[in-house]
Amino acid sequence: MLALHTGADLPVAGWLFSIFLLRFTRSSKPLTGLLWVLGVNVVGTLVWCCTTGLLFSLPVLFAFLFLAVLASLPYVLDRLLAHRFGWLLGSLLFPLGRVAAEYGFQAITDFGNYGSLAATQYGSLPLLQLATVTGSYGVSFLIAWLASIANVGWERKLLRPVLVYSSVLVTVLGLGAARMSWTAPNSPTVRVAGISPERKTLQAVWSTHSQAAFETVNAEMIARTKTEARAGAKIVVWSEESGYATKATETALIDRVRQVARTSGIYVDMHLNVVSDRAPLLRNKAILLTPTGQVGWDYEKAHPTPQEASEGMVDGGEPAPTLMTPYGRIGTLICYDLDFPALAGKANADILLVPANDWSGFADLHAQLATIRAIEDGTSIVREASNGVATVTDFQGRTIAYSDYSTNASQTLVADVPTRSAATIYRLFGDLFAWLCLVALLVLVLISRRSARPGRRQSPPELDSLPPDATKSHSHTS
Repeated sequence: MLALHTGADLPVAGWLFSIFLLRFTRSSKPLTGLLWVLGVNVVGTLVWCCTTGLLFSLPVLFAFLFLAVLASLPYVLDRLLAHRFGWLLGSLLFPLGRVAAEYGFQAITDFGNYGSLAATQYGSLPLLQLATVTGSYGVSFLIAWLASIANVGWERKLLRPVLVYSSVLVTVLGLGAARMSWTAPNSPTVRVAGISPERKTLQAVWSTHSQAAFETVNAEMIARTKTEARAGAKIVVWSEESGYATKATETALIDRVRQVARTSGIYVDMHLNVVSDRAPLLRNKAILLTPTGQVGWDYEKAHPTPQEASEGMVDGGEPAPTLMTPYGRIGTLICYDLDFPALAGKANADILLVPANDWSGFADLHAQLATIRAIEDGTSIVREASNGVATVTDFQGRTIAYSDYSTNASQTLVADVPTRSAATIYRLFGDLFAWLCLVALLVLVLISRRSARPGRRQSPPELDSLPPDATKSHSHTS
């Protein structure tokens, strides 16, 4: 319950809970262990949905119940197959299965990188630097591997597995700390401002959906863009849910913002909801206006949330756009898009601008996932969120600026952001580590089938935990 990636997380619980669940399944009959662990994961799913305010969203609930099933399967694999291998290969089954479950959930559903063990460690930056090579999956692997190693030591009273794992963990933490020290951002910076509408303005829009309310929020955002430009911002990013127009008024609104960008000599990543009386009901867009008045990109949200999709929002289906500027290569994604590691990695940006809109139960979660994306892709992320937590994060995961919308009647986030990204292996090869884990898991399963061919005697896992003398006595008595 303390390792679900909610506001009540206790990071050490992310390392510990699998040790005892694995001990339980190894000590139980396979079906009994599966049912109890599945029950634990289902309860965890319900708690997560309650704390995030998503309990009554059926698509979300069913998807995460599916995740509960996937997260239970590594325990079954370990219970049935680990005893057929030596301690090293046997200890890899559980972490390989955990990575397969996390990656499979993302690949099969449209719910992003949720359920990741790595997310529970968002504050451990030296550890998270591993994501520059493996993505978040490497961190999840390392956490899950501890459970296997602890159980090997528990059962077989072996010191070598503990020494091997400790050496790997110390190496990962040491290299992570060295990376943070030796490759810290030292490029020139650019002043970036993120702005969100006042709460009362947004509430008027949502309650009335009138043209008058649309004009009020648009006028507020344009005025505040001018204010930040006068204060020295060179890039201004609007939050999601901050600009509204119909198809008939869309061009006029863009022209108004274009004029501000040209007059002030700034880049404006404006967010725009285009509302229609007929399907599609809503288009969710980020439009970049350059200092010359050109449209740098016109990007539609690639991954609408389940609720947005049910309301008729169009799936943009486009890769993240980028534009070379005097301040490096800048790009954009919109809110939920950032939960998909592969999509964020393809941006290949020095600075990623992310208009977002959250709610109280989800505010910190989304901001913390942005930290992992920044490290994976070696990019600085400016995530301006209405109804949530806005952050600016550098490419090593350090928080440069932070603001909670719930404590501000009118939120503005300003930061000097590094203009150069850092090369990462993950950005180059994407989810290669996850695929290697899938292949390795398949190979181990196939090998275990050969080792279990008829005529070859297999010792039950319970005997592995007994000392040699006890094993002889047990066999003789039997």
